[in-house]
Amino acid sequence: KFRQSAKEGDYAKAIEMLNAGKERYPAFTSSEANIWMATALSILFERASGRHELSNAQQYASLFAALAEEVSEWRIVSEYQYASLARLEGRLEEAQGRFNKLIEDAKRKGSDTYQQAVPYYLQLAELHLDADDPYNAFPLVMTCILSASKYHMHLLVHHAKVVLAETLLHLNDNKKAADILKGVMPTILAHGDLQLRSMTLSVYAECLLTSAIGDVGLWPSVAPRVVRMLETAIQGFQKLGNLDGEFKAETLLALYYWAASEPERCQKHAATCRGLHVRKQQRRRAPPIQNVRQKLVEKEGVLHDLLANGEE
Repeated sequence: KFRQSAKEGDYAKAIEMLNAGKERYPAFTSSEANIWMATALSILFERASGRHELSNAQQYASLFAALAEEVSEWRIVSEYQYASLARLEGRLEEAQGRFNKLIEDAKRKGSDTYQQAVPYYLQLAELHLDADDPYNAFPLVMTCILSASKYHMHLLVHHAKVVLAETLLHLNDNKKAADILKGVMPTILAHGDLQLRSMTLSVYAECLLTSAIGDVGLWPSVAPRVVRMLETAIQGFQKLGNLDGEFKAETLLALYYWAASEPERCQKHAATCRGLHVRKQQRRRAPPIQNVRQKLVEKEGVLHDLLANGEE
């Protein structure tokens, strides 16, 4: 339940539940304590990464790695965190190598471990999309879809299809991208977490907007939907603290108002984009939270203190 709350951006509720475990099993005292600590550090790592708080994310990854030395099942998660950090810090070749090694190691260990690594194909695909290389992203997405289908990981299949649609947008195949998104949106909006819902709305809005700019006959029917979807996506990304997602959706809104010949609104969203870029750079340079290990040991309010760090 605490992971589900975190995935919906309700970090305070997630931490409230984790504090119950903390009261029963004080930090660094037992294997039971390690479970809530690992969960808390995983949540805090994902949140810090989305907010581009590099120093904090590095700290959480290091503490998680120490716990993972005692639990072999957590080591793949620890390796994932370091691969994600490499991507976040712009060390793309290192990130690619780490994700590839994760997948190959998982294959050698058997189907259960490999199943845990299947989502990393999407991470590799997104690395190529970051580099504007959809041709190498495409086979990775397809491998993820096939592998996830084999293991009945239905929501991951839908997630991968959203990334496939994004890849097709890079290849200027808007129609096929739109058809794919129409097929997966009902399930994602009903069962996906806030990150996936927001991402899907943003990609679909981009698909519709690109098509409408190229065909003015589509504009009257598409325009209101684009704005609604992007505004909803922005709200989701803001709740999660996902600066990259928010930046992309705001950029698309600026593009929409430019195409709609509404310069004032276009400039407003462009200014928001500039502000998000500045905030991201400030956070990337910010010093880390002090005494994180001690804060995990303290009895009162520790996780809330960690969570509140950096809030505007």
